[in-house]
Amino acid sequence: MGNTQTGHRRAKTVLLVCAIVIAIGAAAAAWYVNDFYHADETALQACQSTAGMEVSSTATTLSFGDPDTAQAGLVFYPGAKVQAEAYAPLMRAIASHGIYCVIAKMPFNLALFNIDAASGIIAAHPGIPAWYVSGHSLGGSMASVWAASHADAIAGIIFFASYPAADLSKADLRALSIYGSNDIVLNRSSYDKSASSRPRSFTELVIEGGNHGGFGDYGNQAGDGQATVSPDDQQAQAADAAASFIEQDN
Repeated sequence: MGNTQTGHRRAKTVLLVCAIVIAIGAAAAAWYVNDFYHADETALQACQSTAGMEVSSTATTLSFGDPDTAQAGLVFYPGAKVQAEAYAPLMRAIASHGIYCVIAKMPFNLALFNIDAASGIIAAHPGIPAWYVSGHSLGGSMASVWAASHADAIAGIIFFASYPAADLSKADLRALSIYGSNDIVLNRSSYDKSASSRPRSFTELVIEGGNHGGFGDYGNQAGDGQATVSPDDQQAQAADAAASFIEQDN
């Protein structure tokens, strides 16, 4: 009888400990996915349509420009734990060149949870003659994973402070890499090691004075280097380079 009661107490204790661990794990996960970088006021203003730029927002996308007249399309994957709207100024600047730009809004602000986002966006606009994918930081790496198995659907890929996480060396793609000279978030060792995974056609642009977070408008990123150029300047240089890269084919 005593052994039975002791066994029951132990079982209850084990169940209680398991419940506590699960609760703590769930709370930690909830905190992690809800602790993200928010778009600042500049970015939110760029999300508004004007006479010269149509902006459209859905639950899964934020788009800039007119898909009916665009010379090309660009899908953008946001950086990890960064609100999609933070990249509105950068995408708006690229769209001003006649390129239809679509930011994929990621579940929990992590591109890892919707690597296939580009497929639906591209399929929804069959009239656009050429498509490119891009992304910032982790977003760029996840875009490369998608590109590795959909190389025939796009003409190229643009990395913003990012590098391939999949082998694109045999893909018939053009690639552009843009990063800031003062970026200390970007893992340069991993960046250099990714050289063997890059497409053969690869161009690199280093923005002097730029940092990791300067491609978006979401405040200072933890562990980042100090920028000596404004986010506006960094984004303008990045947008011009990205547009020129796309315009070479169109």
